Amino acid sequence: MEMKRKFLIAGLLWAVAAGAQTPWEEVRALPSRVDGICQVYPEPSGRLTPAPKGYEPFYLSHYGRHGSRLVHRDDYYSDPYRMLLAADSAGVLTPLGQSVLARLGRQYAEAKGRCGELTLRGEREQAGIAERMVRNYPSIFRKAGARVDCRSTTSSRVVLSMAAHNERMRELCPRLSLVRSASDAYTGLGVSYPMVGRDSIYRRCYELIHARFDFDAFARKLFTDPAYAQSVPRLDRDAWHLYFSASNLGCAGAGFDYSDLLPLEDMFVFWEATNYLLYTSCSNSPFNSSAVMNCARGMLRDILERADAAVAGAAGPEPPGYGRPAVHAADLRFGHDVYIIPLAAILGLSGAFHADPYTVKDVWRYYDVSPMAANIQLVFYAPKKALRHRQGALPAEEILVKVLLNEEEATLTTPEGHPLPAAPAPVCGPYYRWSELRGWFGVLADHEF
Repeated sequence: MEMKRKFLIAGLLWAVAAGAQTPWEEVRALPSRVDGICQVYPEPSGRLTPAPKGYEPFYLSHYGRHGSRLVHRDDYYSDPYRMLLAADSAGVLTPLGQSVLARLGRQYAEAKGRCGELTLRGEREQAGIAERMVRNYPSIFRKAGARVDCRSTTSSRVVLSMAAHNERMRELCPRLSLVRSASDAYTGLGVSYPMVGRDSIYRRCYELIHARFDFDAFARKLFTDPAYAQSVPRLDRDAWHLYFSASNLGCAGAGFDYSDLLPLEDMFVFWEATNYLLYTSCSNSPFNSSAVMNCARGMLRDILERADAAVAGAAGPEPPGYGRPAVHAADLRFGHDVYIIPLAAILGLSGAFHADPYTVKDVWRYYDVSPMAANIQLVFYAPKKALRHRQGALPAEEILVKVLLNEEEATLTTPEGHPLPAAPAPVCGPYYRWSELRGWFGVLADHEF
């Protein structure tokens, strides 16, 4: 309970900091944000603080969500399609309703049997992230003998995301040793956790939708007969599912949209409900924080153990045929949004502990944490002199770490909402002393939430 009280404080402080711009203002500035779980990966700003004088990066630890994909559930297409098809058979669809039916039918036919599959855009997103890794940190990926360990879940969209990322990295660094595998044994990449209070959460989502969305206006756009519209059994569910189909168009590269039926203001209502759903089920919310944070501990331990090995200079076995000593350069992990969101929460990248569904969007926004291809990177720096004359382990107190969320530099917070102590002068900006960060992360990894 004391830990939860501290998370509440963190959420309130974070809300104050985030209050400069409302979610609606942010969505209007970048409309793709309204797509929620289907938002395509935003182009990073490219603004990176130069390495402290005399330092250079030597190791990178990463967890990434798969790239853009088709909608992962068949009913997101089939429910609204069958609803509109029945109305068409009854002769009560407006011209706009018939147009929506045709568009949805085309989208459904293209996705049938392929739900959740990685798209070409998803491949490009991963290739772009790999390219920027190499460009921003050449001392990691272009050094002689560099080896990168890559692991993924067995989901096809995740495996193919890892492949697209690796292929681009290999094109840029032909001598790079890439060791990759996909296995259900990597439970830290995709361990299941319960959705506590599922029925209550969905009930609140629908209450929010009904409070914000004009179903009468929506029905008039689709149906010529008001009485028929009233007889549709789950118009709210069908409308929400249609939102998911509409929000996926950017991922799939379709040449049409549904803005004539669902303008940005209406899409924002369904984004708000979906944002609440993902926050309560996957982040450190009052409903599910214990399950979520305990789920993230396994991945945090993996990050710590592999970073310790890199700092110690332990390279591990080198695949045959390379003929040179391996340097543990990076660990790349590929998974899903429902695992990167808990990891962001336990690392202190998204602070919130908030119950009101109508104001969750003011303290936690899905698009800040996990768009398609979302990623967390920990970049490790050491003095150039120590790296040049390295023999064995590097002194932990000399190592600095920078954390990036979706390739943007991030400031971490403790559960109390206070900034972690930055490395002392002359180090500045987003750089943290690894000895202090390692100690704090170790406490979180061992803590029972």
